[in-house]
Amino acid sequence: MSITLGNQPDSLQVVLTRDADFVSTLTNSDGDWSPTCTIELRIGDDTVWPATIVDNVASFDVDKVAVNDLLEDGATKVRLFYTDGAADLCWAKGSVRRA
Repeated sequence: MSITLGNQPDSLQVVLTRDADFVSTLTNSDGDWSPTCTIELRIGDDTVWPATIVDNVASFDVDKVAVNDLLEDGATKVRLFYTDGAADLCWAKGSVRRA
């Protein structure tokens, strides 16, 4: 018998381009996101880019200045987190790629 507990995050790649805003959306095909949830990209050790959530769409809109700063810092790891109440779930993890 084998028992596996926990969550295996999906693979994630975030592509950033110098001097360009980062704009991306996640759409919940099952309906609206929970009104108490947050969705964020956690990049490196200390950068957090929260999504703006409206109905069933979570949108990231990060200014090019923040993108350039992140690229200059050389961040390579990224995680996508969904938080609702006490649960912090890592949905996906992977790398930052420079375009």
